[in-house]
Amino acid sequence: MPELIRNIETNHGRIEKADFIRFAFGAHHFVEIEECEGRVMFRVGQTHHGIQLDATEVGSDLETLIFRLQNELVDTKSYSTVF
Repeated sequence: MPELIRNIETNHGRIEKADFIRFAFGAHHFVEIEECEGRVMFRVGQTHHGIQLDATEVGSDLETLIFRLQNELVDTKSYSTVF
C-alpha cells in the first residue's frame, strides 16, 4: 500500500512520509491530517471547533466538500477562490 500521507513540502525542505501533521495559522485556525486505521482523516477548524472528513480516496467526503465550496464561492470574493 502506498504511503497515505506523503510528499510534504515546507520552506525547510521535503519530508517523504508522516503519520500525523498539524499546523496552526491565522488568528486561531488549524489543519490536521492523520493516518488512522488505514484511512486519511482531514480536520480543519478554529480553537476548539471544527470538522473531520475522510480524505482517503477519490470521491471522498473531503473531495465532495471542496467541489461544493468551489461552486458556492466562485466569483464571490475579490480574490480567486478556485485554483
